[in-house]
Amino acid sequence: MPLLGAALLAVAGRWLPRTARDALAGCCALAQVLCLVALWVRTGDGVSVSWLGGWRPVGGSSVGIVLAADRIGVLLALVAAVLVLAVVGYSWRYFEEPAGRKGGVYPALLLLFSAGMCGFALTGDLFDAFVFFELMGAVAYALTGFRIEDPRPLHGALAFGIVNSLAAYCSLLGIGLLYARTGELGLAQLGRALDGRPPDALVRCAFVLVLAGPLVKAAAAPFHFWLPDAHAVAPSPVCMLLSGVMVELGVYGAARIHRTVFAGPGGVPADAVRPVLLALGVVTALVGAVMCWQQRHLKRLLAFSTVGHIGLFLVSFALLTPAGVAGAAVYLAGHAGCKAALFGLCGVLLDRFGSVDEHGLFGRGRELPFTAALFALGGLALAGLPPFGTGLGKALAEDAAGEWAWWLPALYVLVSAVTGGAVLRACARVFGGRGRHPAEHPDEPETTGEGEEPEVRDPTRPLPLPVLAVPALLLAACLAIGLCPPLARQLAAAAARFTDRAGYLDAVLHEAAALPALVPPPAGWTAPGLLLGLLSTALACALAAAALRGPLPAPPGPAPAPRAPPPPLRPAGRLRHLAPGRPGRPARGDHRTGLNRRPRGTAGRGAEDRPRERGAGGAATYRMRTARPAGSGFGTRRADAPSVRGGEERQQAGVDRVRALQGEAVARAREDLGLRVRDQGGDPAQHPAGRSSALRAPIRARTGTVIPRSSSSPKGGAAGRAAGFQVRMPSISGASISGGAASAGLASRRARAGRRRRGASMPNRPATM
Repeated sequence: MPLLGAALLAVAGRWLPRTARDALAGCCALAQVLCLVALWVRTGDGVSVSWLGGWRPVGGSSVGIVLAADRIGVLLALVAAVLVLAVVGYSWRYFEEPAGRKGGVYPALLLLFSAGMCGFALTGDLFDAFVFFELMGAVAYALTGFRIEDPRPLHGALAFGIVNSLAAYCSLLGIGLLYARTGELGLAQLGRALDGRPPDALVRCAFVLVLAGPLVKAAAAPFHFWLPDAHAVAPSPVCMLLSGVMVELGVYGAARIHRTVFAGPGGVPADAVRPVLLALGVVTALVGAVMCWQQRHLKRLLAFSTVGHIGLFLVSFALLTPAGVAGAAVYLAGHAGCKAALFGLCGVLLDRFGSVDEHGLFGRGRELPFTAALFALGGLALAGLPPFGTGLGKALAEDAAGEWAWWLPALYVLVSAVTGGAVLRACARVFGGRGRHPAEHPDEPETTGEGEEPEVRDPTRPLPLPVLAVPALLLAACLAIGLCPPLARQLAAAAARFTDRAGYLDAVLHEAAALPALVPPPAGWTAPGLLLGLLSTALACALAAAALRGPLPAPPGPAPAPRAPPPPLRPAGRLRHLAPGRPGRPARGDHRTGLNRRPRGTAGRGAEDRPRERGAGGAATYRMRTARPAGSGFGTRRADAPSVRGGEERQQAGVDRVRALQGEAVARAREDLGLRVRDQGGDPAQHPAGRSSALRAPIRARTGTVIPRSSSSPKGGAAGRAAGFQVRMPSISGASISGGAASAGLASRRARAGRRRRGASMPNRPATM
């Protein structure tokens, strides 16, 4: 279904309107969710097997492709489909999509992404799992770098693609070694073939190579660095999928491959695998938690929290017990809803303020109370607060981990508290302005989250309903998982079937109609689980409160030299209305606008009235400076530097501001010319320099690209060409507005010549603005 929808959008998307494209993508995503719900019901406690094309095995061997789904695999596919449906709804009014030949690309990529994830979760063939995994990865690279007008997403997508492609080559090499040894590619066939052979170095080498791809995709340490970089630059709806389900599929793939292929007597023994995966999970969890606390870029903060929870999932799967798998399954489902909702709320901040910097957004989110409440609930859910699904999964995983090592439950509490506390700290600063304003360290390299490219075209429009409704529904789903005991019991029974290797092999190879019943592990709230959940939540709140008590500590080392104070700015009331913001209103923030006048050809103080000997005749150069407040986003950009990449509306707004400045400068030049002529006893209306034909090229905005004149523009047509006006788009680096008139210098020279003839000494009045 998603592949069919993607093909239709790729072919007919260029001719369909935006509403029709989104409706088609939403219908395909909804149909996929309904099909997976039906598969969940049909599978029950067994394994659903389907041989594509009817190529069934003969004598235990087959050349066909098999789809084998138990409820753990169906759960992952269902989570992926639900999140894709949520992202399609979230993007309905949020995400700008190109029209014309590229119309329909974004929803088509989303459906391809869904197809890759669901195919990976449901396949029973190792090579097809690699194909689906790479399809998912290629689409993820494209979605990460979807905004090609900004180089940062392209850099993040390249790093994402290079690291994961290298890991994919390792997996493909391991698959080749297994095929050379056994002549099989199906998971069940490979497991049965390895059971008849003694273990050797080639199998162990293939095991390491094959698991490299899923573990790198899961962002396990030390190969986790690509995940925060990709999340920091990817669009917010794409982050909901990357952190919500894609990295979790890497953990699932590693567990499925090991349990089905290598857990037999001819593979790698569990006693050798468990310590390695446990150590990998512990290191990943601690690295993610520590790095999460250090971030001020909200997307990177949430990405590192995903790394920390991936470590906890690895620890649960590394136990290789039904209880550990059950805890990981419930935890994963709850985490998907919670983390996707938090990334969606980061999109709200980008929509309103154009920034995801925790320090720069200090107190600016007070006008979004509903968003603040959802963000706080997401932080509490991430900390494991009962009765959220994350709290239930954490409690089940802690019970299973406590049977192997007494200190493992403390790891779950610590990582949940630190990651949840970081989210609560950011929520208190951004939406409540709590605590002192964090100290800045300008001499230290830091990813701030300022200057993010807006993901919407018109930030002044009302907040779309799906942008808040989708995160609210995802958090409600996370809560429902914890409040629905039957679902937890079904996942516990599915975990028991997931660890039953013999039953899986019989169901796939011999199409066993009925598998033996298994005893599921306990699934439900317990007193220790509730207490540990409350403890981790209390620790998260305490950490957030401690961080808000004062500014951030200064970096170690000698104190930086004090900076020289900036030069004073002169007020310019006439230009204050040109500052960016809503139409008719000044921009929010501590904007200060000033004009510094320095005539051309002069240097030093006291030389303002000394014109050049030749040339422009003393035409004054005006430079507008706008002080930008800390934490300002695209809604409070420099007045002289609107982004040229933000769409035609913002470009036109910049042109209008430059033309307004030109009009004021021309009016001032003519007023100054009139004063000079009146001083000489003449009539300004009859003076030849007072007509527009004499004002040739006096005002210029000297940055950017020349905009072609047109007869409909204020300074276009014949009058504009006669006046010699040239309008240039402002650029990112700033603008320098030059004003004056060549005729003003001519009139000044004529006046001085007249005074010399009359012997008069009349002061030369400088051009002022």
